[in-house]
Amino acid sequence: MRPPRYSQRSDPPGPPRPGMGRGPSLTPRLAKRIAVLGGIVMVLFGVLVVRLWFLQVVGSKGFEAQAAGNRLRTIEIPAPRGDIVDRNGRVLATSRLGYDIVALPGELVGADNRLTPKARATLRRLGQAIGAPPRRLDAKVVRGAETPFESVVLESDISDGIRVPLSERLREFPGIAIQQSYQRYYPHGSLAAHVLGYVGAISPAELKGYRAKGYVGNEVVGKAGLEARYEEYLRGTPGRRQVEIDAFGDPVGPVTETPPQPGRELRTSLDIKIQKTLENAIRTQVELKSEQGGGGGGVVMDPRNGEVLALASYPTFDPNDFVRARTRKIRIYFSHPRRPLYDRVIASGANGYPAGSTFKPLTAIAALNTGYLRTDEYLSSPSVVKLFGTPFRNFRSQSQPDLQVRRALAVSSDTFFYQVGAKIYSGAPKADRPLGHNALEAWAERFGLGRPTGVDLPGEASGTVPDLAWKEKHLPKSYPYRDVWLPGDTINMSVGQGLVQVTPIQMARAYAALVNGGRVLTPTIGREVLDQNSNERISNLERGRPETHLPPMNSGVLSAVLGGLYDVANTGEGTAAGVFSPLGSQVRVAGKTGTAENLPYRDHSWFVGYAPADDPRVVAAVIIERAGLGVGAAAPAVCAAMSAALTFDAHACGSVVSSRAN
Repeated sequence: MRPPRYSQRSDPPGPPRPGMGRGPSLTPRLAKRIAVLGGIVMVLFGVLVVRLWFLQVVGSKGFEAQAAGNRLRTIEIPAPRGDIVDRNGRVLATSRLGYDIVALPGELVGADNRLTPKARATLRRLGQAIGAPPRRLDAKVVRGAETPFESVVLESDISDGIRVPLSERLREFPGIAIQQSYQRYYPHGSLAAHVLGYVGAISPAELKGYRAKGYVGNEVVGKAGLEARYEEYLRGTPGRRQVEIDAFGDPVGPVTETPPQPGRELRTSLDIKIQKTLENAIRTQVELKSEQGGGGGGVVMDPRNGEVLALASYPTFDPNDFVRARTRKIRIYFSHPRRPLYDRVIASGANGYPAGSTFKPLTAIAALNTGYLRTDEYLSSPSVVKLFGTPFRNFRSQSQPDLQVRRALAVSSDTFFYQVGAKIYSGAPKADRPLGHNALEAWAERFGLGRPTGVDLPGEASGTVPDLAWKEKHLPKSYPYRDVWLPGDTINMSVGQGLVQVTPIQMARAYAALVNGGRVLTPTIGREVLDQNSNERISNLERGRPETHLPPMNSGVLSAVLGGLYDVANTGEGTAAGVFSPLGSQVRVAGKTGTAENLPYRDHSWFVGYAPADDPRVVAAVIIERAGLGVGAAAPAVCAAMSAALTFDAHACGSVVSSRAN
């Protein structure tokens, strides 16, 4: 039997399959799911469309700039600091070309302001190559992340031994470059170091303040002296160069450039010749006469206008060490017990020295102008004088005949001036005596003591003209008689001892006022600021310097005091005649020696003087710490400095030391 034939359109025989003959069933739940899924797809598609539109239309310019930034690099062109020169244009500080290793934080720091792993590896290799701690390099780059397109100096003034091999391997250090720079240079080394100061990098503590003034933060700035005081003029304005770079980071061509503007030139009142002579004289006297590791300082001024011709402090330092970051030497400067960074002339970091007998002319002026003493009046000068129940001794218990004020200054009698101090104390109104307010205090302040002179150097001390309020504020509670002003306080002050403190520059200014008609001048070092290219004057720094005037003096007062100062240096019994009288007709010097007590150490040696005595053109003040008699150390240093200022033979300065001079 044949099998039955089937039509091609007919289904094969067999039981019917489920669902055959009707469409699939769509439940409400399934329909809801399909709708939700479709909505999600539509939302995602919409987001994708919006994002594509934003990238291609709205953000196109930003990405275009970013792409340009990937092939353009901004390089800072350093500007040299302005030169500092002496009054004759001789260079004291300048700038020289050098090379720095720099980093561009934008290529090394990620979006979170942290170094990328690749950057850390680069800086680690760089540190190994140049011998620098990688952590220090890391910190510098991170600090510069706030200005990512400004280069950060990692190592300054590198040697050719580092620069040449590193230049050949720069492709191994992405984000690192070698950049030409200007390095501060002091051609005379330590000469005038305390005047010039030094420069250094902006510290983290200073960063905020300098950025508020328009600094980026990677500049070198003045840290002390004139470098700090006239930073606004000396700093240059860096230029900018935009260059195109290839895939390796190498420049292939410039795009735009803004040239740098050099700093201004600062012309000072200093004279290199006088400066060298003063420094050599102070160093010589310190090394020969000072005991227990003392130092010395001095200043030479023009009493007619207050210009500082020389200012020296010893021990000293070389500011080039700060430029080259010689860590070991810098550490010694800050820690050495002789304090080479301490400017003894303006007493930066302290409040001055006891004035010793250099203060006696001011005591004489105070007493003579208030009627407590007459120019023709005689006072005794015994070895000991008893005042207010207390014995006060003459220098080395010497006994001298009755003296008038002129001769008392010449021989520097202590017991004479102790009696003058007692007269001043007793002559004050009763209400003022216990407060320490009297003519001696008033005249000392009129001569500019007890406050900074205003010299254009940072860190000047004020010195001390004491009264009861000062004692209560500054002396420890354990100090005897801290809460009362005693007659002995005024008596000791009359000979420059006790609580009175002065600086050499204050004493130079006070003596200048004695000989210039009573003008208490502001000492000046900066004279003018000049454009470094055109030499055009930008500012005359001497204009507007404040000055005060001494009250009119009674007839004959000034001639008696100046006569005494002349006799100090030119008569046989004068305390400095052994040094200055041998000058003879070359020049006549006038001034006052001082031997200031400095317990428990040896006395300080002082001399303050002026020359020529009949028409003063220079005034000088020198202190040699722990060197004994004023005539033995300070006076020879002043004589040497004056020889440079007035062009006479320094070998004519005498060296005879009187055993009774103070």
